[in-house]
Amino acid sequence: MVRLVVNLDAELRVRTPYDTGWARANWIWSVGVPALATFGSRAAVSVQTSVAAMISAILAAARTGKIYVSNNVPYIVDLDEGSSQQAPRGFVRMAVRTAVASARYAAQTASRAGASL
Repeated sequence: MVRLVVNLDAELRVRTPYDTGWARANWIWSVGVPALATFGSRAAVSVQTSVAAMISAILAAARTGKIYVSNNVPYIVDLDEGSSQQAPRGFVRMAVRTAVASARYAAQTASRAGASL
């Protein structure tokens, strides 16, 4: 699960269109329920806070098994629907697919490597 979360976080951040960085910095990880807040503002972006939340969520999810990622900037849906020329429509779904495929491949590779020992 850790690999999937880290991969997904990276994919979402790389694929999110960038102007002020606020949307990119607001992929918020939480445990139990999706986050409803935003970090910082357009004028004061805080990527470090978001990454710290991801690390905390990974550690807590190891006990509960449920982890959420959300982005509550008011225009994230517009971005995902293609309002920016920096990212295609559906970039969130693409990020999820890529992260899942990467995690599966890593797990299969590790499994094969263990089997050959």
